[in-house]
Parts: sequence; C-alpha cells; structure tokens
Amino acid sequence: MISSAAVAIACGGATYEGDDGSAGAAGSGASTGTGGSGAGGTGATAGAGGTGATAGAGGTGATAGAGGTGATAGAGGTGATAGAGGTGATAGAGGTGAVGGSGGTGGVPAQCQVSGTPGPGPHETKFVFRTDSTDPVYIYAGCRLRYDVLSCADGYNQSLAMFADCTTPCSDTSGGCIACGACFEEARAVTSSTPTEDIWPGNTYTFGTDPQGCSCHRGFTAPAGKYRVSVPVYLSESDALSGGPSVATIVDVDFDLPAPNGVVVVDLPAFASPLDP
Repeated sequence: MISSAAVAIACGGATYEGDDGSAGAAGSGASTGTGGSGAGGTGATAGAGGTGATAGAGGTGATAGAGGTGATAGAGGTGATAGAGGTGATAGAGGTGAVGGSGGTGGVPAQCQVSGTPGPGPHETKFVFRTDSTDPVYIYAGCRLRYDVLSCADGYNQSLAMFADCTTPCSDTSGGCIACGACFEEARAVTSSTPTEDIWPGNTYTFGTDPQGCSCHRGFTAPAGKYRVSVPVYLSESDALSGGPSVATIVDVDFDLPAPNGVVVVDLPAFASPLDP
C-alpha cells in the first residue's frame, strides 16, 4: 500500500550553509558572498550563483530563488533558502533545499508536461470514486479520505502532501501550536448509486518545526502536468477499518492537471460479495 507520510524538513526560514566555508568564499565565479552563496555554500558553476547551471550544481548554496534558476531535473534547489530554491526545479524531486519535496514552480520534464497553456494554478481537482457494482466496496476515511496523488515529475515515486491539517504556516510565528484531537474513522461505502467525492485544492506542502517548536508547513502550487491518483479498495467495512493486508486491490488512475472541467473519475472494480460461495 502506498504511504502518505510527508518528509519533515526544517522550515523556520534559515539559510542552508554549504560545506566549504564562509560567505565570502562562496562559489567559483560568483561575486563575493552574494552570487553563489548566502551562507558559505559550495558555490555555482556559472558565475551568478547558480543561474543557468546544469543538473544540480547550479543551486548549491545559492540565495533565495537564484539557486534553482535554470537548473535541470529538480536538483537545482539544493542549498537555496527555505522555499525559494525550487524555481526551475521539478515538482517532487526539485525541493531538495527548498524545504522539502515539492520543488517549487516550473521545470516539469518534457514527458510529464500537458498540452495547451493551463495557467499558473492552483488547479482544484474533484475526485469522483464510483463503481458499477450494486454490492458496496469501501474506502477508508479517517481525518480525510485515504488516497494518494503522485507526480510524473519524480516517476510517480513519492506521494504528495496535499493538505496541511493541524499545522501552522512556517512564516507565522505570532501564534502558538495547534492542538488536534483524534479523527473519527469510517469505512466509506461506494456503490453504483452512491459514489463518494473528495476535492484536492491543487496545493502541496512540506513540513518542519518553527522556532516555537510547533509543527509548521510551507505551501506550494502543484504545477500543471501528469499525475496519478491511487486508492486502496476494500471488500468489507471491517477490512477497511483494519487496513493492512486485507486490501482487495489498489486502483491507479493517471490524469492531467488541470483535469477537464476539474474532475477526475476513478472507477473502482466490482467484486462478488464476500458472503457469496
């Protein structure tokens, strides 16, 4: 079963320091202390702090936003200040140094791009889970309906963090921590007459801890491109509530973001009733 766990990355806004010393010596070809590094990073390979650098070398140690510019295949954000280094990196893989795994904007690999001019987003998407069976199948729902969205940009390898429940923005240090109670668990029945729906606003998140020790998040707009929704399906209510190996199947549906009319239909298989011989 696919896990929805998000990677916890520090996101209090601190600049990542490079391995090779102080700010003045940063970056071959960068001007003193500002172009290739904000805090003594490894430096850029192309004279202006990562601008136009290739595959992962450009962004290393660059300051806010400059590191990832022009970098290829998502590694450009490495060492950029929190949340800014993802510019030009791919979603999911490009966030290394942009606080985590969602990358930022742009730089979607050619094989993951969609046609047309979809605009900047966010692109809200409604998932409609349905089946042709009169016998119900079940989807687990705790705090939220359990399904995953994955991006083509990283080979459909990492589930996106689509919501930031029970956390505060990392940029907001004025308030305290959010205390959340336990979520009600249910097995959502899906039949031919009772589909179930869920809405993804089109954002992704990375997580960390703010200076007060509170769990916090940084939000990103998921770029237009190819994605996959993946949902575990169960034969009975008890199986859905217990989870684990009792899952009957996992249904994967590939879709484009933005989706036509903002809707993605996920057809769940029909199974014989578990009480049938």
